[in-house]
Amino acid sequence: MPSSSSSLIRLSPLPFSSLPPHPALDREPSERPALQTFLHSALTEASSLISTTIPNTFTKHRKPCSSPPSTAKVHLSKRLIPADQLPEQPQPQPQPQPAGAGAGAGAKQKDEFWVCRQSTHIDDTSEVGTASWDEFEDGLRGAERHSRNEKAYTPSVSRVETVLKWEDVQDVDVQVDQDGDSRDGDPDGDEGGLLWWSEVEMCVNVITHTFRPNLLISPRTFIVLIISALLPPSSPSPPSSTTTTSQSRGFLTVQIPLSHTDPTLSSSLRDKIITSAPKNTVFASYASVERVLWLPPPQSQKPPDQNTETEDREKGKSRDLSARGRVEWTMATTSDAGGAVPEWVQRSWTMGGVPRAVVTDVGLFLGWVAQRRKR
Repeated sequence: MPSSSSSLIRLSPLPFSSLPPHPALDREPSERPALQTFLHSALTEASSLISTTIPNTFTKHRKPCSSPPSTAKVHLSKRLIPADQLPEQPQPQPQPQPAGAGAGAGAKQKDEFWVCRQSTHIDDTSEVGTASWDEFEDGLRGAERHSRNEKAYTPSVSRVETVLKWEDVQDVDVQVDQDGDSRDGDPDGDEGGLLWWSEVEMCVNVITHTFRPNLLISPRTFIVLIISALLPPSSPSPPSSTTTTSQSRGFLTVQIPLSHTDPTLSSSLRDKIITSAPKNTVFASYASVERVLWLPPPQSQKPPDQNTETEDREKGKSRDLSARGRVEWTMATTSDAGGAVPEWVQRSWTMGGVPRAVVTDVGLFLGWVAQRRKR
């Protein structure tokens, strides 16, 4: 994780008291971080994790993985971060503990096992296993939409409830200078050559996963703060690409776990969260950062000729897709399933743990995209 003294994107759930002001949250707005300051911190941290920390500190798997029906291979990398190397996390203000609340926010930090996957897809709609930029954007961008679409293509996701939404976030921009670093600023003032995150969305979703056999495996419920934003046009392209920064575009999704046992949480909001989950659920946690970039073809390539492509397809010829753009999809996550599931099982590819699950998600998404085209 970034080496800052404080961090929001943690496996240990963040207390609700650390969130920006919202009418449904207790505490005076003056005691909470300003909305723009909070967004600045979260988006900066997420961007640094994706663009710097992962390429420089994660260990790559030797062989790429398949995820049918995806035509693109999935590249995995991972890193185990000991608890004593983790930066500090905001803690709730001391208050009387409500009845029935256990350890949650403020609990002792655990080691974090991070897994990252990256796949590069042809920007194309004519084949199963590929997807266009518009299909990626429609399926993955947006704080509420991200979770609801995930329910549509992920068999284990059985319920998604939005319990908080910041309605005025669309009007909040986070300033980013030309080297990709975020900083606060006045969107109405002189930009001075600076660019902005845009179309920002933020909400709290309660997401439940149900597994089979359900008599043996309890459901898992995650309380997640989700932030979605369009990347500034100046965000750097991956080192492997041949594009210029002004040509690429993309969006970022940040998911931060929250705790329902936070003593500062109002009873009404806690009840709303509890009733959004099955009675026998185990509250678990995960954090993730996801970036989707559109990358133009190498400058030496000419745009595809639609007439030629149609003729080749009618003649049964294979198409030359080298001149098409690419969509690079990167996602990194750390999670704790809670309950009695051993950590080694959660981290095992063979046992169907997180590494296998994140690879499978690529194929699930692209299969869902293909089904939607038929409607």
